[in-house]
Amino acid sequence: MYEKLTMVTTMLFILSMISERVVTFFKLWCTEGNSFLFFIVPKALDTSKKYEDEALENKRQRAILAINLTISFLIAFISNASLFKMFTYDTDNKNNDVAFLLGWDFATLTPYTFGSILIGCALTACFISLGSKFWHDMLDMLFYAKNLKEKLVDKATYETASLKNLEQYLETNSYELAKIALEQNKIVIDSLSGIVNSFVGFSSNSKPVIILNSTLPSGGSYPQSLKARLNYGQPYAVPTEIRYSYETPKLHLNSGDNVYEQNNAYVNGTICCAVSKNNTEYLLTCAHVLTGGVIQVANTDNEGWLLSPAEKDIYSNDNNDSTIGSWKYGEINNLFDAALIEVDLEIGSIINPVHTLESYPEEQLHKKVFVNGDINKSEGYMIGYQKQKIDFHYNGNTHQLKELIVLSKNTVGNLQSLTEGGDSGALVYLTQEKKALGMVVGGNSQYTYAIPLERILKRTKTILT
Repeated sequence: MYEKLTMVTTMLFILSMISERVVTFFKLWCTEGNSFLFFIVPKALDTSKKYEDEALENKRQRAILAINLTISFLIAFISNASLFKMFTYDTDNKNNDVAFLLGWDFATLTPYTFGSILIGCALTACFISLGSKFWHDMLDMLFYAKNLKEKLVDKATYETASLKNLEQYLETNSYELAKIALEQNKIVIDSLSGIVNSFVGFSSNSKPVIILNSTLPSGGSYPQSLKARLNYGQPYAVPTEIRYSYETPKLHLNSGDNVYEQNNAYVNGTICCAVSKNNTEYLLTCAHVLTGGVIQVANTDNEGWLLSPAEKDIYSNDNNDSTIGSWKYGEINNLFDAALIEVDLEIGSIINPVHTLESYPEEQLHKKVFVNGDINKSEGYMIGYQKQKIDFHYNGNTHQLKELIVLSKNTVGNLQSLTEGGDSGALVYLTQEKKALGMVVGGNSQYTYAIPLERILKRTKTILT
């Protein structure tokens, strides 16, 4: 029931924001001489300014309310956002597409369903007219209630030593508590045999847990939970989940189709996306694709720009093994593995599959993603955010990367990587939101790892085209 209420409230919040902007336009447009639908606001009334006369002001307020209800109904009707349909939507069925709630299906339309839609849209309009602030506060209350519900069945809630401790514990959500516990238990985790890295993820019942990746095939003496304390001393514990048979991730550098450097033609990767800086268009990929897996990019300035770039040294199998541009920028460090290729003007503009950037990658856990690799184009999930350093195999050497997005084909159970050799540099974007999330750097049999695209664009001072 909570999921359904959250879904309905979120949809009403979005629709109310749309309605408010349209209502504001007509409220300012309806000056003396302009009417709204002829009878709702007469030409003699000006809704853009307040009247000193109380009777006229009351009339103006009623006219604005009429505009609000009318616009809200039209928006609900055009999008077929029936309140009945929202509440009959099965949120428990993960295969259901929320897009079903909006839009018209004329093939199944009957006089009975049309009447039901009219009444449902009228009810939706009444709720939309309450305003976006109301629904914003309602969403905030629902999220807070969910957090309190989880705390009510948590033993730690009843072990508090003071009211201040209790207040802090109740106000901190489960995911934040898990992050704090992970930070406080770094030394404990590092001392565990076989554990190579850890991050905050979700269990099969969608509860935050600390994921411990072990190189052991099974067994091991691992804690079932990790204890932590908040600032005011409130103790609590976060459960752990052990994932066995972890492999050191490799760079995805096998034969591919999309991009390679002329001196490293045996190493192929994937073009991530087109970006621009100062009206110059670049293609983004991983720097290790162009170095042939070598950890260091040679002969660059402090910002990563090549001091003596070669001309037209980057090729693509998708362009009949012809040049597509010149390598201009490259940098590899613990947070970064990226390169920019200045596009050959003869190639023309590159069209990105998405054009909006997700600015908060760490907050997208359990969201469905699409990996646009050259070898693999597949859907999966963001299952974690790896803050600590982990080892990667770079052409026979080991290099550490940190603060990476962790992806897998499934959220629990049989975890499988979404990518393989040739997919380094692939764009990762949120499937439903159509927002760019990151760029694939490598992976193993269980996980695909990606660098947040927001970090890359900020460092290179480029924008997504």
